Amino acid sequence: MRTKQDYIKGLSKMKRNIYYDGQLIDRTDELQMRCLNTIGTTYEEAEKPENSDLMTAISHLTGERINRFTHIHQNKEDLHKKQDMTRMLCQKVGGCIQRCMGIDAINAIRKINCSNTPSAIPRCLRKIKRNSGAFWEMPFALLPAASATSEPTMAADRPLWSRLPLPHNMISNPAKNW
Repeated sequence: MRTKQDYIKGLSKMKRNIYYDGQLIDRTDELQMRCLNTIGTTYEEAEKPENSDLMTAISHLTGERINRFTHIHQNKEDLHKKQDMTRMLCQKVGGCIQRCMGIDAINAIRKINCSNTPSAIPRCLRKIKRNSGAFWEMPFALLPAASATSEPTMAADRPLWSRLPLPHNMISNPAKNW
């Protein structure tokens, strides 16, 4: 499994394409350290033996222990552990852990692109991993698309995070707030 140091080392090898106050900065610039340390906490907690059950899972593809943030949910227990892990980490860092949407995106991609035939799932996931490259390994902080309508909807068939009402100023002008 990746460590916090592996994560930061990987970022340092990536293209510089982040701007702050009009200046191009490195992905590991001091200005980024609060964010990197927050995401790094998710790696550090996964290394602790007392958090193993909550922070890691056994891959259904390889049989190896993996970080739960890269795990495809197999049953309702996986979903409960993911929620408990998220709560624990949010309490530990005092807010957003910046990885929630990545795990949800991986699971949504699997659900949309793979049949439920057991023999087809490993082949499909290998294809997703090959085509998505670094996504599988990197913790992306994906933001939900805010509604541009005047009223939030509560459609039961949409994921819970997309059904939460947004503050009025985010509904009327979401781009301003992201």
